[in-house]
Amino acid sequence: MDKAVDSIRGLMEPYFLGGEEATDYARSDNYYEWYFTYARLIRPRRVLEIGVRLGYSAIAMLLGHPDVGELVLFDNASYGHSVLDAAKNIRRAAGSVRILAHDLDTQAIRALPAKGEFDLIHVDGDHTHQGTIHDLSLVFPLLSRRGVIVLDDVDHITRCRKAAREFVSLYPGLRACYIPTFRGHLLIGYDGSCVFGGSPARAHSKKVTTMAKPKIRRKTTHQKTRREFFQSAGRGTVAVGGVLLFGFGGTLASGCGSDDSSPAPGGGTGPGGARTGGAGGGGGGNTYGASGNSSTGGIFA
Repeated sequence: MDKAVDSIRGLMEPYFLGGEEATDYARSDNYYEWYFTYARLIRPRRVLEIGVRLGYSAIAMLLGHPDVGELVLFDNASYGHSVLDAAKNIRRAAGSVRILAHDLDTQAIRALPAKGEFDLIHVDGDHTHQGTIHDLSLVFPLLSRRGVIVLDDVDHITRCRKAAREFVSLYPGLRACYIPTFRGHLLIGYDGSCVFGGSPARAHSKKVTTMAKPKIRRKTTHQKTRREFFQSAGRGTVAVGGVLLFGFGGTLASGCGSDDSSPAPGGGTGPGGARTGGAGGGGGGNTYGASGNSSTGGIFA
């Protein structure tokens, strides 16, 4: 596979924050160009990302294919930036794409709160051996037949590559391809997908496969409790500047209250209407509010 473009530094520069345009990865012509290339090749309708930071990879994908319909983000602010910071930055480049931002540690759950299939999935989360396998197990059931999972840092942190190879070996029909990017990418997909022998231009088709899927319990008691609570309350997400926000044990917008400051079961109410320690009494505050109008009818991806 070849890059679709030699450099997108000029396109990316307006979106680098806090002087990061001077970092080695921002100055490289062998990093974000690949995210641009994957999106240009696959032309995804839906994109999912674990490990968002300030949204640079997602922005590069959107530059490669501006017609993405939905972008689903998961981040736990481990680098000091909330997923709301990323969503705001992405929104500047995203046009009309629907953004669902989840403040969530994926290592703490057994299934992602997302439905349907995704054509492009970027995994840049926990870099331990088991953490990498866990994140791949979460996203694999959501991968479309024509799609690809992009695992980052397989050169920078070699245990990620070993974990991914181990994961792929468990499922006949999955293939992996190494791309020598700035820190190394491993592409994972079905045999016959866009990257592995399929036609990028073919219509999106329903995935049909006899491959064994990871045995992941779809709903934990904790997730059911939250879903039932939000559905009964008629809220649980807030739309801010076209971004749907979901809180799961972190703070999305500290001090910005929602239109309802009543706590979730087992939790209290923090400053500005922030819900703290929601259903099941998890640690950290959950903030569903910010300056904006609530979304309709208990949307919960």
